[in-house]
Order: sequence, then structure tokens, then C-alpha cells
Amino acid sequence: MIMGMAFACAHSPYAMATDEAVLKELRSQLDALRTDYEQRIRELEERLARAEAEARAARQAAETARSTAQQAESKALAASTRAEQAKLAASDARDTAEALEESVEEAETAPGGTVAKTANAFNPAISLVLQGRATTYDNDPDEWHLQGFQLGGESGLPPRGLSLGETELTFSANADDWFYGQATLSVKDDGDETEVGFEEAYADTLSLPYGLGLRFGRFYSDIAFQNTVHSHAWDFADSPLVYQAFLGSQYSDDGVRLSWLAPTDLFLELGGEALRGDPYPGGDAENSNELYGGAHTVFVHLGGDIGSDHSWKLGLAQFYVEPNDRESGHLQSPDTRLHFDGESRLTTASLLYKWASEGNARNANFSLEAEYFQRHEDGIQRFEQDGFSALIDYRGPQRGYYLQGVYQFRPEWRVGLRYDRLWSDNRLKVIDNPEGLDPRQILHDSGLENGHDPYRLSAMLDFSHSEFSRLRLQYEYDQSTSKGDNLWMLQYIYSLGSHGAHQY
Repeated sequence: MIMGMAFACAHSPYAMATDEAVLKELRSQLDALRTDYEQRIRELEERLARAEAEARAARQAAETARSTAQQAESKALAASTRAEQAKLAASDARDTAEALEESVEEAETAPGGTVAKTANAFNPAISLVLQGRATTYDNDPDEWHLQGFQLGGESGLPPRGLSLGETELTFSANADDWFYGQATLSVKDDGDETEVGFEEAYADTLSLPYGLGLRFGRFYSDIAFQNTVHSHAWDFADSPLVYQAFLGSQYSDDGVRLSWLAPTDLFLELGGEALRGDPYPGGDAENSNELYGGAHTVFVHLGGDIGSDHSWKLGLAQFYVEPNDRESGHLQSPDTRLHFDGESRLTTASLLYKWASEGNARNANFSLEAEYFQRHEDGIQRFEQDGFSALIDYRGPQRGYYLQGVYQFRPEWRVGLRYDRLWSDNRLKVIDNPEGLDPRQILHDSGLENGHDPYRLSAMLDFSHSEFSRLRLQYEYDQSTSKGDNLWMLQYIYSLGSHGAHQY
């Protein structure tokens, strides 16, 4: 026993050392576990922080996306004007791309890999629009006159019977990345002679900064909505009475237009034009030979969408010119001539509303258009008849409007109704009468006396087999003169070749 105790005492230091080693190992493992646990806690905390940050960023992105979507939706119409030019450019680009593809195919199939050149690769897009009509009515077109208005330009009734309407030949292309050009030749046959001339010939800038746009050459003025639309794209076969009375049916002139498209939620465009001022309602206008032109226009356009089904556009404009020896046609008496010297100021207000289910106008759509014109002229009318002459002091407040609605009830069929009206409040006085003519007869024969207020009601039905052909039947209850009339027209419109989209 004594020896056993001695043996145990001899080995106890080793046993104690072993226990300490075990404890040290356990402590080491515990420290490792603690370190690993703390590391995992830190990683989890970091992941949680990142997740919270990502959630905040996602919420902010969603809010930004919603705001951006709302802004994008409201700015969609603001891009419509440039989209129309883009469509025109895209049409030209497609033609060029097709020609280039043909060139590549020819190059690939040419013997020895020789590149076959295509002469038409960079030619402009060409389109031809043909119009014609059959017309019947009772009144004499040579005696047609709007009471209280000095007319000019192409105002008047269409020829009776079968006739060829206006034919348009259009060339358009991008000159480069800076300029787009278009020229439209018009051929018109009025029965006595055939007229050929440039209806439009202009260049547009494509890359000016800050929403600016510049057009120069000959173009339709932005004085009113329909004035910028070519006749083959009208909703009715003839122009409203306000256009015939105030703009000679349609006003095109040489000059320059500067416009600015605002970076706003709503479509907002401001612009001005400096024009030569020779065509009616000008007429050898004062300062027409100066760089700043003889006629000037300022305009503002505002528009937007109402949901996905509705859109609208509002326009206000003013046109000013100082006519010099402006001669008129379609007077009360065929052997009478009037020559106006003075000032002419025309103010217009235009409204256009369109509906299409979910914005898809293919199957059904409706448009409502109204324009109000107010003109004030101040000056002297020189009256000439059978070699005699007199001077008339002329103050001419004149107004008019039209309202039209067009409903497409099937992809090919449309029906439309239009009402237009004019009235005048002219103040006239014979101030020089060297031949001693009857002043009352002078004022009567001038056609400027107030009296009958012209108005007209038109209804149309048209059928479009495709976007390139249209047949239209139109009836008019015409009270534009004191001799009422009923007018029927059957019109055809055909488009050949590439043709760009029209404005909103």
C-alpha cells in the first residue's frame, strides 16, 4: 500500500499536466467557436444592413420609376411633333436600307466578289398623289362671292362636272445628320390653264440644341392647324369658309420659321415666322424685299393626353401683313376690281380632340376639330369699274369659324359632319369720287357691304381600301351666297410611292 501511494505520488504531476492540456484545448476551441460565432454575427449584421439598404434603394427606384413613367406618359405628346419628322426620316431610311441590302446582295453574288453599285441607293423618297372629282351644283361659279369679304388666292367653287384635282409630286430625304429636305410640286388645272409650281420646298434642321427647330424655304404657315395639311389629307373635299375668306384657301409663302419645343410634361411649342408676304392676304407686301420679310406670324401650341384613350391640342396664332395693291377676285360685279393698301391682322384659335380606344386608331377613332378666325383690316380700297375709279375708306372687322367631327366606325369607313360660318362688320365710306359715281352703287359693287352672313353644312362618307387610296362622297347645303345651293362631290385620292406620316 505504501508502495502504491508512492507510485501515485510519483505520477500525479503528469496527471495534472494532462488536465491542464485538456483545459487549454477546450479553451482554445471555445475561443475559436466564439470568434467564428462573432464573425458570423458580423456577417449577418452586414447582410442585414445591405438588405435594408437595397430595400430602401428599391423603394426609391420604384418611386422614381413611377414618377418617370408619369412624366414619360405626359411627355409622349411632346415628342409627337418630332416623331412625325422621325417617321418621315424613317421612311427615307427604310428606302435607303432596302437599296443598301440590294447592293450587298448583288455584291455577294457578283462574279469574283466585285461590288455591284446600285444607282438608287441614296436617291430621295418619291411620292405622287393623284386627285380627281365629279361635282354638280346649280349656281354660276364665276359669280360666286362671299358677301363682306375681299377674296383672293384660290378661293372659289370647284369646277362643275368631271375634273382633275390637284396632283402632288413630292421628293424628300435627309441631306445628312443636320438637315432634312422636302419639295412638293403641285399641278393644278382650273379649266383654262394648267399651273405647275412649288407648293413647298424647304429644309428642316435635325440637331439644333435645347429643343430648337429651324425651317427655311417655302412652306405652309403655322397660322392654323389645317393650313399645314396638304389637301389630299383633308377630312373634307374642300377647305372651310374661313380659309377661303381669310387665307385664299391655304397660305404658303417663302420665309423662315423658328420653333422651340419646351422640356415640359405637356406638349408646348412656341414659334415665329418671317415671310415674304406676297401671296394673299398679302400682295406685294411692304418690306417684302427686306431680310426680315413683309409678313410675320407668332404661334403657340399646347397639348396632352387624357388617359390612354384621349388626346388634345390647342393652338393660338397671329398673322400680320401690310398689303400693297392687293387685288381681289370673286367680286359682287364681274367687271369690278378692288386694290387694297393698308394693314391686315389675323388672329386664330384652334382646338383638336382625338379619341381612340387604348390609343389604337386602327379599328375605330373619332376626331373633333374647331378653328376660330378674327381679322381686322384698316386702309384704303381703290375701286375700279369700266374705266372709272374711286377710293373707299375701309375698316374691316371680320370673323368666322368651323366645327367638324369625323368618326371612323370601321377600319375602312369614316363619316363626317362640318358646319362653318362667316360674318363681317365692315365700316365703309367713299372718300374720293372724281367721276361722280353713285356712292351707294360703289359700295354695293365692291362686295364689302355687310348683309348676308355666309354659312354652310357639309356631310361626307369615305372609304379607304388602304392608306394609299380613298373614295369620298360629300354633300353640302351651301348658303355661302345669297343664292343657296346644293352641292354634291365624288372624289378619289390615290398615293403612289413612299409617303410620310402627317402631323397630329
